[in-house]
Amino acid sequence: ERKAFVTSPVSQLDIMNTILYYSGFNASMVSYGVNLKDSVLDHNRTVFTKTNTAIYEAINDEFVLGFDAVNAKPVYLYNYKTDPEKKNNLIRQPQTAGTEKLIAEMEAFLQTASKHYRNKTVN
Repeated sequence: ERKAFVTSPVSQLDIMNTILYYSGFNASMVSYGVNLKDSVLDHNRTVFTKTNTAIYEAINDEFVLGFDAVNAKPVYLYNYKTDPEKKNNLIRQPQTAGTEKLIAEMEAFLQTASKHYRNKTVN
């Protein structure tokens, strides 16, 4: 089997979907990740993580955005390629089209996830 090196961002949900694929799991389920085995990942892909009870992160091929879901506002933005130690918070600088897009993707993700979990039924 051919090995691949993934250079685009991945999330823990991608790892879960990939393990489920290799385990033979094929039941229907809702997941926000992808199977890394079968997917050709978009280099402009954004992945989402939750760092604590209020802060979610959106990570793309250049930036990491911290978003306070409770107060519905971005709290930090770092270019992790040029600032790997995250010392220069860019959130107070004028937004570029790329950072505005990242904020919009975060807001859409939170809205979708919130709607999904609010409408979830427990058996």
